[in-house]
Amino acid sequence: MRGFGIRVLKNGLPVALLLAAIGYGMANMAEMMAGRPEKPTPGHVPEMRSHLQNRLPFTMAAWGFGIVVAFEALFSLWRKPVPPATEVKAVTVEDEAEQLLMKLLEEADAAERARSLAEPMRVG
Repeated sequence: MRGFGIRVLKNGLPVALLLAAIGYGMANMAEMMAGRPEKPTPGHVPEMRSHLQNRLPFTMAAWGFGIVVAFEALFSLWRKPVPPATEVKAVTVEDEAEQLLMKLLEEADAAERARSLAEPMRVG
């Protein structure tokens, strides 16, 4: 669960901040496009700019963060769980090459001892 929360924060916060900035820009563009009429019409809201600048960035950020949470939840169900770390066991069995080498060394030592016992000692 901890990994899910961290992924949501790492992915959701940048998305929310980016969408809030885009929403702020959209609110300013809408106000600029609509302009301020000289004669207020019945459908005109004088505080349109403040309403848009307050609502649009927060709404876009909230929706973006919510979508990131939803997709991270789906991905966490889809991903395979990480197996717990296992301890490395000490290997006590020697590999074949080392066993063969030890056998050859023992045979060579035995042959050397047999040869030294069979030959008389030479004093030089």
